[in-house]
Amino acid sequence: MASLVALLHSEPSGTQDRTVAADQVIAFEIATVKPSPAEIRSWKMEFTLDGFTAQGVTIKEVVQEAYDAYEEGRIAGGPTWLGSDRFDIEAKMDSDAVGDLRKLSLAQRRTALQRLLAERFRLAVHHENRELSVYALYAAPKGVKLKPTASEETLGKNDIEGYDGFVKRISHGFLEVEDITVSGFAQLLATVLHKPVVDSTRIPGKFDLALHWTPDDAAMPGFGRPGREPVDTTWPALPAALREELGLDIKPEKRPIDCIVIDNAAMPSEN
Repeated sequence: MASLVALLHSEPSGTQDRTVAADQVIAFEIATVKPSPAEIRSWKMEFTLDGFTAQGVTIKEVVQEAYDAYEEGRIAGGPTWLGSDRFDIEAKMDSDAVGDLRKLSLAQRRTALQRLLAERFRLAVHHENRELSVYALYAAPKGVKLKPTASEETLGKNDIEGYDGFVKRISHGFLEVEDITVSGFAQLLATVLHKPVVDSTRIPGKFDLALHWTPDDAAMPGFGRPGREPVDTTWPALPAALREELGLDIKPEKRPIDCIVIDNAAMPSEN
C-alpha cells in the first residue's frame, strides 16, 4: 500500500532457515518521528531492508500497516488526530543485533513497527471479532480464468520476505499484478472497494493477473494518491469484469472479521 513495490497482503514467513528465529525480539534501534511539513503533500510508506520509512502519513495508516488491517472498518477507536495529523517516520534496525536483515519475515518487521507505535505514540490496542459487511470472492460456475505466475523471482523485486504479489500498475479502472495468491488479490480488491474482501475460492497457487473495469464512483484513490484519472467506460462494472476476465464471482455478505480496537494513543514523544 505504501508503494507500488509490493502488495498489502502477507503470507506465512516460510521455512526456519530463511527467517530470523521467530522468538527473537525485533525492534528498531533508532527512530525519528516528526510532524510532516505543511507544504509537503506527497505520501509514502514502506518497509526497507533495514527499517521503515514514511512521509506524510497518518498514524491510522501506520497502524493499518503494523497490524496488516487495511480495509475500511478494521481499525476502530482512538482520537480523531490519528486519522488527520500527518507525520514523517524514519526507523532503522541494528544489523549487528538482528543479523541477516534479508531473513527477517514481514511479520517480524510488523512487530517492530507495533513496538515503535507503543513506545512513541503510547499506542495500546486489542483485537475483536466484529461482524462487518464484506465481499466474498468465489470461483464462477463456468470456471476460473487465472494465469499461473510466469516467474518465481518476484521476491527479488521487493527484497522483503512475506509480501504476496508485485503490483505493476494500479489506476482508476485497471490493475495489473504478478505472483499473487487469490487471497492477496482479494485484499487488493478491498483497497478498490473500500470494504473487506474475503477469499472463499480455496484456489491454491500464485498468478499473474490483469483486470479492467468501469468504476462506480468518479474518483478512486490509488494507494493514498488522490485525484481523478481518465476512465475507459467501455469496460464492464467490476463484478462483471471479474466474471468475464478472471472467472471469479464477488458477492456481498456479513462475516466476523478480526478488528483492531485502539484503547489508547498520545501525541509522539520528542525525538
